[in-house]
This record gives sequence, structure tokens and C-alpha cells, in this order.
Amino acid sequence: MTVSTSGETVQNLKITGTLTIAAPNVTVNNVCVTDSGNSGNMAVWVDSNATNLLLEHSTFAGASAAGSGVIDTGVWNAANVAGVTANAIYIYNAAEDWHGSGTVENSYLQAGAYFGSDGGSHNEDVYLSDTSITLNHDTLLNSASQTAVLFGDDNGGSCCIAADNHWTVIDSLLAGGGYLAYLNAEATGVGSSTMDIQNNRFCALSRGDHLRRLGNSVPRRDRDLERNPRRPVRLLPIRRLLRRRRRRLLHGRGPGVVRQRLGRQQPTLACS
Repeated sequence: MTVSTSGETVQNLKITGTLTIAAPNVTVNNVCVTDSGNSGNMAVWVDSNATNLLLEHSTFAGASAAGSGVIDTGVWNAANVAGVTANAIYIYNAAEDWHGSGTVENSYLQAGAYFGSDGGSHNEDVYLSDTSITLNHDTLLNSASQTAVLFGDDNGGSCCIAADNHWTVIDSLLAGGGYLAYLNAEATGVGSSTMDIQNNRFCALSRGDHLRRLGNSVPRRDRDLERNPRRPVRLLPIRRLLRRRRRRLLHGRGPGVVRQRLGRQQPTLACS
């Protein structure tokens, strides 16, 4: 399905295949998009004309967690189109969840579904190159033991320029991957890059994408590191963490609903 009318609202649909946004000021609400086909297949394709796109209360997924049902990317904004915002979305069965600039908030991104074709998938929740992203109050899980939860290239993945990615990650839960954050992989120096990473939770993953207990504990907020970076990270009992964070991440009804207690429950599958 291709949306080519400026200001159009797409809502209350179940779509099989790729949803292409090719016009500005489009809103996608309460929509489920399911695709398949491995490398080069995306649930949502953001065209270079799709400025000020809003994705909300929707689910973007591969058709299955293995084989040809795994998709390359949930939301593809390789052109780094300005003004792309996601609120209360759920992405799963994708090797990569979000590609490019934007703002993602109140959302659940579950990367790590692997495919072996075309040299094998590169797994991360968020991929960035030469641009900016804001992640606010999200759950970001990568069940693959490669790449990272947050991965940044520079110069489109080619070598030898100074770092120029800008990361803002606030009040989120990050777990899994080969690294939690690998923010400027090909950079030769600091350059113009910036990062604002505060009030988050970090953890490891075990099978099934559930949080692994680290001596029955998980690290405290990253602000403890900011306050005294030489002090060892203090650990907070995971039961207390879950009691404190027993909030529902998203609210609403229909295909876009995701209800989740941070670090404990997976969201309700919306594309069934």
C-alpha cells in the first residue's frame, strides 16, 4: 500500500506487505503491517517526501520469527526525513527495528530475529548514520548476541570521518545485543557528535527475551555513573525495580495496543 496524498490519515487497517509513505503530514493510527522476505523487505518505507510523518498505536512486524518470515527492518527512514515521529508502536520479527532519524516514544522494539540470506542479518533495535534520534520511555530489546541495541555508523558505514550522530535516550529500558550501545562505529574522532543518555535501565537478556537476573540484580540508573564515574555500578534488586516500574507502557485499543510492565511482560501481539 502506498500513501501519496498529503495530510492523509491511514487507520484501522491490517496490511500485508509494505506500507510506503510518499507524502508529507501523513498519520498512521491503529494499523497492523505484516511483511516477509528477509533482506530489503520493510514493514514501513518512509519516502523522501514523507516529512512530518506520525506513526501511532500501531504494530509493524515480520510474518514469523524465523526463516523467510523475518523482515529486514520495521520502519525504514534511510533518507533521514525530517519530522518522523512514532508514539506507542510495537515492532517485532525484524532483524532491525528502526532505521534513520526520528523520535520514538512510549514504544516496544524487539530486535534479534535473524535471517541467514545475503550474508546474514545485521541485528539492532535502532540504526543511525549521520543524523539524530530521540528515544523516550521505550523498551528496546535485542535477543541476538551480535551488533547492539543502539548502533550508529558514520558516513553511511564507510570509513574515515569524524563522528556526527546525535543520540538522546531517556527513561528507557535497554537489554541484549553484542553491545548495548555502539554509537559511532566508523568514526575517526569525536567530531560534532553528541549524546544525552539519562534515567535509563540496562540489563542482559536470556532466551525468550526475558530479563536475565544478574545475581538477582540489575544496574541502577545511568545517572549513578554520571554522579561518580569511578565508583562501581551499584545494583538494585530486580524485584524492587519491577515494583517501581509497574506502569503500563502504552494505552488504547485495537491492533496497535501494547500493554507491558517494563522488564517483565511482552506486549500483546497486535498482528494476530
